[in-house]
Amino acid sequence: MTNIQHHLSPNPVNTRQPGTTVPRISPTGPTTPDGLAKALNFFTRAAAKDPQFAQAYVGVANYWAVVSEYTPVPLSECLPKLKNAAEKAQSLNDKLPEVHEALSQYYFSSWKWSDWEREHRRALELDPNFANAHHWFGLELTWIGRTDEGVQHLRRAVELDPLNLKFNDNLGQGLMNARRDEEALAQFKKTLEMDPNFAGTYGDLTVLYRNQGHYEPWLESWKKNATLNDNKEDLATEAEAERVYKQSGYEAAVSRIIASYKQRRSYVDPAFIAEEYAYLQDKEQALQWLDKAYQARSEEMETLRIRRCFDFLRDAPGYKDLERRLGYTW
Repeated sequence: MTNIQHHLSPNPVNTRQPGTTVPRISPTGPTTPDGLAKALNFFTRAAAKDPQFAQAYVGVANYWAVVSEYTPVPLSECLPKLKNAAEKAQSLNDKLPEVHEALSQYYFSSWKWSDWEREHRRALELDPNFANAHHWFGLELTWIGRTDEGVQHLRRAVELDPLNLKFNDNLGQGLMNARRDEEALAQFKKTLEMDPNFAGTYGDLTVLYRNQGHYEPWLESWKKNATLNDNKEDLATEAEAERVYKQSGYEAAVSRIIASYKQRRSYVDPAFIAEEYAYLQDKEQALQWLDKAYQARSEEMETLRIRRCFDFLRDAPGYKDLERRLGYTW
């Protein structure tokens, strides 16, 4: 999603489980739910003081674009507020590239693919050197499976802002999404050379190592990510998964992760559970939970095509029907 100053933080304390998901994290400093609430308050006050200030409404839109990643608020509750704020900003100044970026995030999360692409391209038409537009367009292109084009935009973002940690990290993520693992690993290592405590890269490494079946590095990276994010729920789940893995192996650890998710009091995206069942090669349960994720309008649906754990489902009628409902036509 977009940012509050094109995205919020490389170290989100969020509801995504970094061992399996592809978080939308940002290029600036650490963010907390309290910090987000304060940001929304400032943007709202700015809009109240100057109702013609389009950037204030962009800030409000970007808050609603990302808050579900940092707090247990379902995206479905955020989308109408994101839409209202972005459209208000557009009514005030249609020439701001940031306005079209905000609109693109609404359309992306609403699975309105042609509108999403139009708004991204309009943002880049207004400012061809808008690094964050290249960054998020590129990353989102890789999420929906258009990986070659996406990597080109991600590389352009790094060219425009070579010291931006998030751009560097997400170039690695885009390469991983394109299944270019050696290049991805090299890019992740480069990012960690720039900042050894950049939490987002450890989150991406958990995905890479798990994809490759390297389970001890997966757990180690997961723990590092959760520690840097001070994510106590993830730390508890990781510790239990690590304990079970050492005692009984990988499949038992995955079963324990599923149980942990189902026991949490806070909202857990059904796609997280679908992914874990997929790691167990349980087709029936994976499809059932994917359908629940679709009904919940899970933002994880956006990465369905590049999640390797779902490869074994691609030919299943239920999976094909899911892609049809999502509107994937490429």
